[in-house]
Amino acid sequence: MAYLVALVSLSFFLFNFYCDKTLGSASVLINLYWGVNVFLSELRLFDLPDTSPQVYFIILTGIVFFNIGCISARNLKIKKITKPKVYTVNTRLLKYAFILVFIYLLIFDLAVINLTLSGVDFWTIRYLYLNDIFTNSIFGFDLAYKLRLFLIDPILFAYVSAFFSSLVVTEHIDWRFFLRALLLTLMEYFAFGGRMLLLFWVSGALVSYSSLKKMSFMSNKKLMRWMKRLLVVFVISLPMVIIIRGGRGGHIFKSTYTYFVGSLPFLTQRLPYIGDKTYFVSSFQGVLRPIMGVLQIFNIEWELFEKANLFLLENHNTVVVMGYYGGKANTFNYFINCFGYFFKDGGYIGVAIFSIIWGVAAASLFKGMKRDGNHLYRTYFYIIVIYAVLISMMDFVMVESTFACSLFYYPFLVKRKREE
Repeated sequence: MAYLVALVSLSFFLFNFYCDKTLGSASVLINLYWGVNVFLSELRLFDLPDTSPQVYFIILTGIVFFNIGCISARNLKIKKITKPKVYTVNTRLLKYAFILVFIYLLIFDLAVINLTLSGVDFWTIRYLYLNDIFTNSIFGFDLAYKLRLFLIDPILFAYVSAFFSSLVVTEHIDWRFFLRALLLTLMEYFAFGGRMLLLFWVSGALVSYSSLKKMSFMSNKKLMRWMKRLLVVFVISLPMVIIIRGGRGGHIFKSTYTYFVGSLPFLTQRLPYIGDKTYFVSSFQGVLRPIMGVLQIFNIEWELFEKANLFLLENHNTVVVMGYYGGKANTFNYFINCFGYFFKDGGYIGVAIFSIIWGVAAASLFKGMKRDGNHLYRTYFYIIVIYAVLISMMDFVMVESTFACSLFYYPFLVKRKREE
């Protein structure tokens, strides 16, 4: 079954690459991504547990219907808007956003520096001391944690999105903008060890490089060289992060392999406990979480959201042994992949519906960027689509509040451009 899924995925990869001519296309990337993922999982390196045929069928359903959505959107004729709205970045609010995020992260960076100077390593800080840092901050644990979850990290995601969107639309790198975004990213990583933001940079660089490469102005070879360097740097940074924060002992290949393919055997062990369907709520709970937080102040609860939240917590708290190395158990939790969340929401029908919608959105955005040039919002949403592919072994992109809430902040960082 695994080889059938890999064969189907890689066949769709070749077909979509022939149609789109770039790896920056989500329809190309997702098929290559999951074809390789499934193939590597079947190798069962480091005594990786078995993946059930049911899980492989869930993945196959998702891949097939994603491609049905892509093919449908590719052949759908969309009426061109004669006078589209034009947007530009809001430089004033970008400065305020930078100051807000910088001050918050500086407080926690200083706390981490104090711990490192006392001889505590980064791995220990992340896994044993992070709660203490939140508790001892000037905000207190609850407020500090919620600020990061619903305000600081979402604004940071929106800030990085605004940089890449502006890069694609203006065809110019604003170096001050770039350096500010990079500084905040490094500060966030140093304070909390977050790796998802690095993948978001890869997504933005990939979309930017693929988009700019197709434009006539690409006689500007200097900009393309910088985009290549940016993409390479952040791809290389991912295994380095594993070494520093997650790959204690230097087992980089083992850690990377387990992170990449571990969601398949993990979903296998979670399927018997998947529980009642939650329809769209589990997959989009990151967007709903701040809204439900406000409603809960007035003692208003939603049963489906509570079930979705419980499902997320159970995935986080379930620890599975993924083989052994060096005489120690290789443990794993949380990563149930995007199709696992689709399955929780609606079974096989849910996987089919969510995947086909995702495919339509991906192909439509890509088609629009090729046809009409680029647009801040279109570029932003396409970066989301690519990012959703890159973290699909973890969960669906809208499950995480730290990212999903950026949808609320990004519109404030751009503004309608006045007509001349």
